[in-house]
Amino acid sequence: MPQVEVTEHEIEVEEVRLFKRVGELVVSVDEQGIIEKLRAMHLAEYEAYKGNVDAKVLEDATNELKKAAASYANIELRRYLAFGDYLAYEFTKKLKVILDQAKKEGLQKTLNGGGAEVGDLVKASGAYVHHALKTEILKEDGSYNVARILPMVQFRIRWRGLGGVPLDEGISETDRKVHFNFVLSNPLRASVNSRMAAAYQLAQVDESFDRPLAEAIVLNEEGKTVLAIETLDKAVESGEENAAHATFAEYLRENR
Repeated sequence: MPQVEVTEHEIEVEEVRLFKRVGELVVSVDEQGIIEKLRAMHLAEYEAYKGNVDAKVLEDATNELKKAAASYANIELRRYLAFGDYLAYEFTKKLKVILDQAKKEGLQKTLNGGGAEVGDLVKASGAYVHHALKTEILKEDGSYNVARILPMVQFRIRWRGLGGVPLDEGISETDRKVHFNFVLSNPLRASVNSRMAAAYQLAQVDESFDRPLAEAIVLNEEGKTVLAIETLDKAVESGEENAAHATFAEYLRENR
């Protein structure tokens, strides 16, 4: 699957930018109330993941948070985004503690062992790490299969969604590349429409990105081989043909 490159330098710059943005933030009384609602939603997510509560409990907790988040975002958008950066930073610090433990005893064993550190992580992110291990974002040894800032990026994007803030509000180019690379290449967690939209977004970020090939791969994976071939043929007609297009189109025609 084609990807847009994210360099180590870009990742380091984004990490430093986040640290600087949150370094002087002091949580207000109102924000502490939102944190409590966020923790309640995360605990409900975790318990739902474990099968201990029904969907209504999680729905109610999520709606409570959304109501408070949207109200805050409507009043002070810049502060709302800065607050989300602070929460993302706190989450990644707690995640690092768990991943460091996983290097010694394995991630699944670390999670199963519970303890204060795992409890803190659950409050900060719900069952995120459990899902990340299952979907191979994280490896058993505590390392990453993806860019290491993906959890931070996903947290910040979700924070925007909770407050009803558009995805591209205050999102850096690095964040966009990390997010859409993941969506495009992850059929387990993204719909075909989301993956096609990701291919479009990546082409906006990097004009050298091979959008026709990416779209053809997505369509073929979804069983829409005829549409995949049509996508490659349109690229040929528009003058975008390259060796990869011709090779993949021939393969699809021979194996459909």
